[in-house]
Amino acid sequence: PPPLPPHMQPSAEEDWKRYYDSSGKAYYYHVHTKQTTWCKPTALVHPGEPPEEAWKEFRTAEGKAYYFNSITEATSWTLPSSLGQRQPIIPPPPMEGSALEAVDYATRKDRLSAFRELLDAHHISATTSWPDAINSISADPRFQALKSLGERRALFNEHIEKQRKKERENAIILRKKARDEFMQMLEECSHLTPNDTWSKAAKYFEGDPRRKAIASQSECEAMFEDFIVTLERQQQTRAKLRRKERMAAFHELLQETKSIGPQTQWRKVSTILDEDPRYQALDKMDRLIVFEDYIKELERTAEEMRLQEKEEKRRLDRKVKDEFKAILREWHEKGLLDYTTKWRDFAIVVGNDPTFVDIMKQGTAREMFDDFIQEIEIELKVQYRSIKQVMSNVGYTLQLGDDFTHFHAKVSAHLPALSKHTLRLAYDALYSKEEEAQKERDRRMEKLFDRLFAALKTIPHLTHESSYEELLPHLKSLPAFLAIESEEERRRIFDEHHQHLLRLHYEKVKATPTHTHTDVGSKRELEAPSSLDELEEKRARILKALEALPL
Repeated sequence: PPPLPPHMQPSAEEDWKRYYDSSGKAYYYHVHTKQTTWCKPTALVHPGEPPEEAWKEFRTAEGKAYYFNSITEATSWTLPSSLGQRQPIIPPPPMEGSALEAVDYATRKDRLSAFRELLDAHHISATTSWPDAINSISADPRFQALKSLGERRALFNEHIEKQRKKERENAIILRKKARDEFMQMLEECSHLTPNDTWSKAAKYFEGDPRRKAIASQSECEAMFEDFIVTLERQQQTRAKLRRKERMAAFHELLQETKSIGPQTQWRKVSTILDEDPRYQALDKMDRLIVFEDYIKELERTAEEMRLQEKEEKRRLDRKVKDEFKAILREWHEKGLLDYTTKWRDFAIVVGNDPTFVDIMKQGTAREMFDDFIQEIEIELKVQYRSIKQVMSNVGYTLQLGDDFTHFHAKVSAHLPALSKHTLRLAYDALYSKEEEAQKERDRRMEKLFDRLFAALKTIPHLTHESSYEELLPHLKSLPAFLAIESEEERRRIFDEHHQHLLRLHYEKVKATPTHTHTDVGSKRELEAPSSLDELEEKRARILKALEALPL
């Protein structure tokens, strides 16, 4: 049957106090249990007092409604027909005194916080109903922090939701703890193997509370299968680790055997090491794998050593080359080495130098010398252009006959960074170039002179008696004559040709008799002078002209 309502439970008269709601209806408050009721408690009923309504509605702690008859003291889960309708919800209990005393809160936030603290203080759980909650908390002064029933109900619902969430989280934690303990139970069992099934292994855990904590049989099987998979992986991992350790031990054995080299064959090694426990701990395939890896290590080590030696030799060669370049540069700066220096002469001079001896062993000395000479030539060409630019700026042209002192005075002030040796090389190059240019000009003029000589020979009326002035109009029509721009050179060539004609004529006169004669068998007759005196006078004039010529 339902329990007795609060007002029928045994209590003293002084435990109950009477209060009135806003409509003036009386209700009763138990100062110790903090419960309120519309029914007059038994302890307050006096003899001869008229009875109240027989049936009253009450609720259990779980929130379920039941009904109590104050006369017969009977209880019922169903609503009696005489009750007609349910009693209203009991109002909140008052503070100490004849009326409820309100507590002043500074802000709404404080009122909300007070009501939440009220719910926590009375341990309102997720299963508590709203009416039961009111029965439990209405006597607390913090109940009056909120005046609106809607606000109280909203905070109550919020609190219930938080409690449910907390219970769910606690359930998850408890379930996880149970699963962890179940897995720990499986790990502690040394009888399990990867081939076991749950139906076979369950007998090991019949009395273990950690097994009973998991109610679902399917969950137990699933967790067991996960454990078996993990166990199998662990065993495989341990097997791989043991194999790795044995292979490492065999590798150490190979390292200890100094007779093994990059070219050693496996069949020879197997006969040497077959009695060693580290050899016997591995199967044939693993031994071969370790041996091949070790041989590759030896090959890599040998290759690394070869590369190191090669790099060391390259470094030393580079050092010798740098030192030899320093020697070449030093000699060049001192003016002892320039682009005109021959390799044979240089090798004789520096033949005893240790650096030269080392570079000769490398076989690159001649090549480096030629490269350095080429660099000097390139550098000199750049400096040469700078010198020519300065000569152009100052209006100076090197002439044949200008000595180096004159050249140095013209150029050095504008190029102070260039050494005297460099200027000397530039002077020699420029002077040599000017000499070649002069020779080329002379060759061209000789050709022009020869062409003019040949052209003069083709003029039929040019004789030893002809003059330059009388033939000048005709000479200007000759291309060879016009090709020579210098009038002085034209006149000189004409005079040389005229002297040639005079010599020919003189030789002819010397060979001719002074009297007139006629060749026998010839129809041609020489023209004789009109008198002997004219002949002698003409002959004397020719001789005088020939004597004046440089023969």
